[in-house]
Amino acid sequence: MLLALSFSSVNATSLSGVVSDNLGNPLPFANVLIVGSTRGTTTNENGAYQLELAPGQYQIAYMFIGYKRIVLDISVGQEAITRNVSLEVEDIQLQEVVISGKEDPAYPIMRKVIAAREYHYNQVRDYQCQAYIKGLQRIVNAPDKVLGFNVNFDGSLDSNNAGIVYLSESISDFTFKKPDKVREIMISSKVSGKSQSFSWNRAADLVEFDFYKNSFPIEVISDRHFVSPLSDNAMKYYKYKLMGTIDEGGRHIYKIFVSPKGESGPVFKGNIYIVDQEWVLHSLDLMLTKKDANINYVDTLNVHYTYIPVNDTVWMPLSQQYDFTFNILSIQAAGYIIAVYKDHKVNTGVRDKFFTNEVMKVTEESNTRDSVYWDSIRPVPLTTEEVNDYVRKDSLEELKKSKPYLDSLDRKGNIPDVFDLVLGYEYRKRYRKFSVRLIPPIEWVQYNTVEGWNIRLQAAIMKEFDKRRLLRITPTIRYGFSNKHWNGTLQTQYLFNRVKYSSIGVEGGQYVYQFNRDSPISELVNSFYTLFLERNFLKIFEERYVKVSYRTEVVNGLIFWSDISYSHRNHLKNTSSSKMFNFKSRDFSANNPEHPDFSPDDFSNHEAFFLSIALRYQPGVKYISRPDQKIMIESKWPQFFLQYRKAIPGVLGSDLNYDLLAGEILQTVRTGMAGSSRYSIKGGGFINHNRMGFMDYKHFNGNQTVFGMNNFNGFQLLDYYEAATNGSFFEAHYEHHFDGFMLARIPKLNKLKWQLVLGAHYLYTSDFKSYSEFAIGLENIFRVIRADFVNGISNRYGYRWGVRIGITFNNL
Repeated sequence: MLLALSFSSVNATSLSGVVSDNLGNPLPFANVLIVGSTRGTTTNENGAYQLELAPGQYQIAYMFIGYKRIVLDISVGQEAITRNVSLEVEDIQLQEVVISGKEDPAYPIMRKVIAAREYHYNQVRDYQCQAYIKGLQRIVNAPDKVLGFNVNFDGSLDSNNAGIVYLSESISDFTFKKPDKVREIMISSKVSGKSQSFSWNRAADLVEFDFYKNSFPIEVISDRHFVSPLSDNAMKYYKYKLMGTIDEGGRHIYKIFVSPKGESGPVFKGNIYIVDQEWVLHSLDLMLTKKDANINYVDTLNVHYTYIPVNDTVWMPLSQQYDFTFNILSIQAAGYIIAVYKDHKVNTGVRDKFFTNEVMKVTEESNTRDSVYWDSIRPVPLTTEEVNDYVRKDSLEELKKSKPYLDSLDRKGNIPDVFDLVLGYEYRKRYRKFSVRLIPPIEWVQYNTVEGWNIRLQAAIMKEFDKRRLLRITPTIRYGFSNKHWNGTLQTQYLFNRVKYSSIGVEGGQYVYQFNRDSPISELVNSFYTLFLERNFLKIFEERYVKVSYRTEVVNGLIFWSDISYSHRNHLKNTSSSKMFNFKSRDFSANNPEHPDFSPDDFSNHEAFFLSIALRYQPGVKYISRPDQKIMIESKWPQFFLQYRKAIPGVLGSDLNYDLLAGEILQTVRTGMAGSSRYSIKGGGFINHNRMGFMDYKHFNGNQTVFGMNNFNGFQLLDYYEAATNGSFFEAHYEHHFDGFMLARIPKLNKLKWQLVLGAHYLYTSDFKSYSEFAIGLENIFRVIRADFVNGISNRYGYRWGVRIGITFNNL
């Protein structure tokens, strides 16, 4: 057979048609393959397909999971060709098998497949291909309003509150080399209604879902890894049933139904198709559900893969498809992501130096392609609905950018409503790319024993310029009704280069701050404890200051910060003793941190002049380059922090003189099925401490309330200031999140989706000596609550224990 090997769109002829079943129903996402090549396409939701072919003789194979494969001889000339194809349901042959009572005949087949898994995984050392990806999300049904907000998705919905809300296509040149080297160049990008935007499609994200791996993550729907039906230990997780065999082009294909062995496991359900004797995947049709797989965010996820032989021994994916549905706040939605690959080149010996830390580059001209280009290159035809979505949104794009349209949105959106009480009010001028956001009223009024009732008003004023440059101005005013002090600051930050993360900031004013500038206790929690429990943990001082700061990326992965500042610090005393309940055994403490080195008599108002330099470095950090920004995504190495802070005496009357040098190592480590760990190791000390204010000591994040507000970098049973030091220090934090690995194995309890957490924390200072904490906790309680039981051991105070309740948004 003669194959035309030139597939350029130049002098190409269109082969198109519809693939349907024998009843005339279109088969969406069926595969159409040029036999003897690695080129093909996939039908759209209406079963339509299109291939651009140079003149010549071809054999075209039409395939759909569950249906018989058809191969047609096609002669291509200069005229467009239409071929509508009807596929019959696969003729599954299942000979009568006598089962001994021990196992289904699928099991010996799967043992051979599992035994061959590692070979098939490793036989492809590297490969190159071109990837077409299309993503679509649509609203199926939605109420007119959700939580009082109109649901219109920027006018995307029709009169029935349904329609496409996102549609994007991309074409990338993709190269991969085991174990984890990736280079992807997006050469074409199209986003419906946003001609200046760039698609977020990424082939590397889909390649990660490799069923020849023992397990792999799907981070958008779960913290857990999912077990492949081909995994070395798959027999512990799956049941198998042989549904029959299919003859396809001289090959025998086994159809095997896989299902979970237990409840709520990280496993799939559906059919896999195995090639006899070769023991490779031919295709698969699997699904996950919220009920069975304990997944988040989506109700169902269907996964469809079709593999093709790219040479005599290697099979590679021709297409991947992910269909999903979800229901949030009565908004019913669905969508899909489809990827079609072509021109596979396997084991060509791609050199390591071909790869860099830039794992993906979106070219600047990728979003300039016209409709003629897309019609010639797009492997999956658009449906009528998708064509209309492009036409309608693209025609409305200029209107939606116009001043009258944006002003009309602002007139409606700028009207205050009840939700602003919780979320904060925002005033916007979209055409001018200008906005002002006020903090929520719940943060306006607080109480402490120094200021009494106090009111704080803060706004974030933002103005965006071209090239995504951003100016942010944050004014804050604060008034204490008891001490009658006005305070206010003005902070400005100008982000002028998003590729280098470069910004400059200037701020100044007079304000009150906790002695630990990390603010270990929130003002809201302190207000509650002070008014209702007669515990005033918040300890503050007043500072008048000015500071100039600068930040930029020096080289990939190395971020540099520096700031210079002048301060005048004032001591503050309690002026109020209001409380809702009177505890006879309690009384308010003075506004003095409880520490042997701190005495109010030693606190004199003083001047300070500081120079700070900090570096953050993460070796081997991978990143995505887009025309308007750089996005750091991953590295197998930890992050290294180094900070130097100098109080310079004599400058502008500065009274202080000390040098602080500190560092930290921080990393999150994925442990596959067992969850993930993260650790932090910090250490340092004061090179000199000739004269210091207590707020300049090294402070550690303690907690004296029941609210666990900082579970990782803090100590849940440590008093706020008891361990503060002006000497040397060392602290270490470790947490392991099992992500359902433990509790998902327990019947009934696994339905709650709670997750186990273990933690260990250690602190040593030259004067406080050692302190340790060990914690066991549950997170994901009602999706946002975390509860920890904590034990603390101190050389100074002995044994402590307590319970901490916190809020986490990791699983929202």
